[in-house]
Amino acid sequence: PPLSSSFQKAGHHQKQQQKQQQAEQQKEEEEQQPQLPITVCAGIRKVPWKLAPFLIGMFIMVEALSRATGLAEGLGRFFVGVSHNGFVSTACGLVAAVVTSNVVNNQVF
Repeated sequence: PPLSSSFQKAGHHQKQQQKQQQAEQQKEEEEQQPQLPITVCAGIRKVPWKLAPFLIGMFIMVEALSRATGLAEGLGRFFVGVSHNGFVSTACGLVAAVVTSNVVNNQVF
């Protein structure tokens, strides 16, 4: 009789551990899956506050460059001119991305 009770306790303990592991796995899966729909307000709440000044500064800098140099209009005219051929427009976009990213990062070609 004492031996069977120890087996029962061990079986009960294993069942409890399995239930606990399943509950933890389910909780991890729920945490990993985003709650839908994600609203703009919920997204803004999750953004680190240290990122906000950077984003605001980038918007201001892009708008200032656009107004001062007409950069957006010039690039727009250029890409409309090459947009008739898909390969050429893709290649021009790739070259423009590489050049501008190198300029922004202060890297020499």
